[in-house]
Amino acid sequence: MLLLVLSLLAIPWMGYKSVREMENFLLEGQQQALELTSEGIASLLSNREALFDPDVGVVEVLGQSFEVLPTKLTNSLSIDANVTDWESSFQDIREYTGTGFFECTPEYRPHSLSVRHALGTHESFVYALFQVTDNNVVFRDPELVSLANSDQLRVTIQAFGIELRRYLLVAREEGRMSVYSMKTGWREPETGEALKEITAVFEPADGGYFIKARIPKAIMGQRARIKFEIVDVDDPVAREITGRISTDPDPFVHNLGRVRLMTPALAKLLEPIYLSEANIRIWDKDFRLRAERTTPTPRRT
Repeated sequence: MLLLVLSLLAIPWMGYKSVREMENFLLEGQQQALELTSEGIASLLSNREALFDPDVGVVEVLGQSFEVLPTKLTNSLSIDANVTDWESSFQDIREYTGTGFFECTPEYRPHSLSVRHALGTHESFVYALFQVTDNNVVFRDPELVSLANSDQLRVTIQAFGIELRRYLLVAREEGRMSVYSMKTGWREPETGEALKEITAVFEPADGGYFIKARIPKAIMGQRARIKFEIVDVDDPVAREITGRISTDPDPFVHNLGRVRLMTPALAKLLEPIYLSEANIRIWDKDFRLRAERTTPTPRRT
């Protein structure tokens, strides 16, 4: 009986050992596949230093739910050019119409505030276009000390993962906008002097206005994070903020979209490479992500 019991106990132990051996075999196979893929990518990128040049990179603005790749413009855009010229230069203009489920409530009024937004890049500048639907356009009152009392564009940049920079763009009238570096809370400027590095133009339109902005890449820096926010003021007397729309696709998450320096040529080289349940990312020597290929997650029905 004792020998029979011992022999029966050996069965689950042998099964466990067999499962462990199979698991190790599969892991070794995956490891070898990854090593072969890495070696293949290294050979593919050999002697292609030009692909890692910062001048060939395209700034990429990422949100929480989807990726936005700015249009790589063939020519620079004049800040005083016609709005139609700007629109025709962009490949992707996204619509932002509200904040999540509030869009579906009876109180939601799309004609009160909605935004069409596009990004483009050329050489050392990033270009941003905003078409804002606003039933009451309110300009800045220069007699008031506070800057947060009119329709405005807020730009938040987080440099090197630590420093936060806040830029407020406001307009007294049609034409060039004033740009200020702001303190926390967006109430007071860092200094009383308007900045000249960022250039923007405010153009009234039927049912709202356009904002054309040109931002130097040098301001954004390496491995920065950025967010745009349109702020709406409807009453020229009370001058209280009545609405805001962020380009972050998740309005309830106040994180900042990352800015990456991507190289389209590298992405094309990675397209034929497929490895099941694996993601491929390529960084340059400055730890900037330059290309990425991810395996799509299968949808469940």
